[in-house]
Amino acid sequence: MGKTDLAKNLVETNHYASVKEATKAIDSVFGCIETNLQQGNKITLTGFGNFEVKHRPERQGTNPSNGKPIIIKASNSVNFKAGKTLKERVNQ
Repeated sequence: MGKTDLAKNLVETNHYASVKEATKAIDSVFGCIETNLQQGNKITLTGFGNFEVKHRPERQGTNPSNGKPIIIKASNSVNFKAGKTLKERVNQ
């Protein structure tokens, strides 16, 4: 399911008057999550899950095409951990 499908689903369940309005709401929520993660904040959506940024330090890896060692740059990664309620509903 993509963002457009999600927006259409919100319209069908009578939460929004149009796909455009629903898409704006989705963009607003994701924008808020993105901004807070950029600032280093952890996002907790009770019953759904947690989003947080984790730092990956620089490390040595191997180039798969030639087997030579390479340095993999340090980076930040967004991690999501599903909440208990979401896990239970998915596994029903």
